[in-house]
Amino acid sequence: MARTPVHPGEHLAEELRELSMSAAELSRQIEAAVNRITGIINAQRALRRTLPCGSVTGSAPARSSG
Repeated sequence: MARTPVHPGEHLAEELRELSMSAAELSRQIEAAVNRITGIINAQRALRRTLPCGSVTGSAPARSSG
């Protein structure tokens, strides 16, 4: 049976709940508009690669030193 794709905003909302963080707090930390964050959470906007959420949630890829 095929799975229904999950919008990235659902994952972001779950991460924010686990961190007890609001969309407004995330937007301040990553310097993005709060309506952009809430639009992603509400599946009204796509999650772009340029949104640095991983640096806040701890899921950012490790950076190489060389």
